[in-house]
Amino acid sequence: PDTEVRLDRKTVDECFSYIVETIDAAIANLPEKVLGNNDIGRIDKVIAKAIKAKALLYSASPLFNGNSSLYGNFVNADGIHFFNQNVDNSKWEQTVAATKEALDAAIAQGAGMYYYTDTAPLFDANNFQFKMVRDQYNSRFAITDPWNSELLWGNSSPVTNGQYWQIQSPAMMKDPTSSSVEASWQWLAPSLRMAETYYTKNGLPIDEDLSFEYADRYSATTIAFNQRFYAQFANKTAKLNLNREARFYAALGFDRGINRTWGSLWKLKMRKGEKHGRVANTGDYLVTGYALKKLVHQDSEGDTYNKAITYPWPMVRLSELYLNYAEALNEFSGPSVEVYAALNEIRERAGIPDVEEAWSNATYAATLNKHTTQEGLREIIQQERMIELAFEGHRYYDIRRWKLAEKYFTTPIQGWSVDEDSEANYYQVMDVSQRSFNSPRDYLQPISFTELSTNPNLIQNPGW
Repeated sequence: PDTEVRLDRKTVDECFSYIVETIDAAIANLPEKVLGNNDIGRIDKVIAKAIKAKALLYSASPLFNGNSSLYGNFVNADGIHFFNQNVDNSKWEQTVAATKEALDAAIAQGAGMYYYTDTAPLFDANNFQFKMVRDQYNSRFAITDPWNSELLWGNSSPVTNGQYWQIQSPAMMKDPTSSSVEASWQWLAPSLRMAETYYTKNGLPIDEDLSFEYADRYSATTIAFNQRFYAQFANKTAKLNLNREARFYAALGFDRGINRTWGSLWKLKMRKGEKHGRVANTGDYLVTGYALKKLVHQDSEGDTYNKAITYPWPMVRLSELYLNYAEALNEFSGPSVEVYAALNEIRERAGIPDVEEAWSNATYAATLNKHTTQEGLREIIQQERMIELAFEGHRYYDIRRWKLAEKYFTTPIQGWSVDEDSEANYYQVMDVSQRSFNSPRDYLQPISFTELSTNPNLIQNPGW
């Protein structure tokens, strides 16, 4: 009967409750840990608990928790609000408990933060004694080393041609000396804003590190000898590209930088007409002047499609659970040693100072002791999350659940002037594309016309 299929639209809280109850019911019947190569990647208790904790994280976040500013008039036929109108701090408390349970379960099953322990490849054998090099390996291989101890849930279905076509080939840079470059397209180009999001070597934002030349960051400067492990000594690059944290160099390729790829050490030349820059009559170039290294296995080669070293796509990493826990605990009860400890698990692997050390250092920190206030620590946690989980599919949704889309999604995507061949002209910031964000409409996707036609009792999201 129609009464069974044409149901009324439920409230946000009812939907989240259904999700959590369904996962709880499943957890009771799931194995503690999936064993054997044939079943690897299948859901077990740890994965289910992590998914449940993430659902609760979303339910507690500003978009869904007390959102009267955007959805004060979004009601059903009976006048009941689809979105709760008052902030409920107990939702953060539930998230803290669920995330802690997932963390404890993961660690009990042997999960741990990834550190590169293999022998250094020959091209880096003499460099591996230096911490900056090892830190880059730690961060890059945390994603691409298949089924490592940090990966709680991986999607291995794109490990065939899907990963070539959708991830590694679009991100991989070309080797102009190879007879074939059919599997390397150099399309996926991180934005200038993302390059600016990464920390300095002191573990601080570039606009809050007193030692970083923020106002002059777009100017070119000569690369020093002690910067040779991530940039080309005696060449010139933008100041923005120097004195950054190891994750910057593990994730991004830039003009006069270094890329460990195709099983070798590349010196990147990315101005127009150069071997890694834009070449006339081709659409295969990096429109922002930055390359995405993070998602390409260091040993992948792009001359043919069978030379990519595939890995399971990270659906849930232990590092995400630490970030979720830090965020939930800070929102529930404010700064604490426990919040710092969760963040420091991430920062230690990244090779940067602990939160307390970085933000209490009067030599570098512009906002001294920022980590000791809930608002300040919230900003720190959000930026840490943007950096650590960059390019893994989180930011799009994080920005929305934090209700920060107007800040991040209304400005142009920018990059360097990649159509220029001189140093002076290349390092000029240019708009790559314009963006717009219509609030509140764009915070939610529309319900399809087909679904609305099938069930007239559904109510469309605001603005659609």
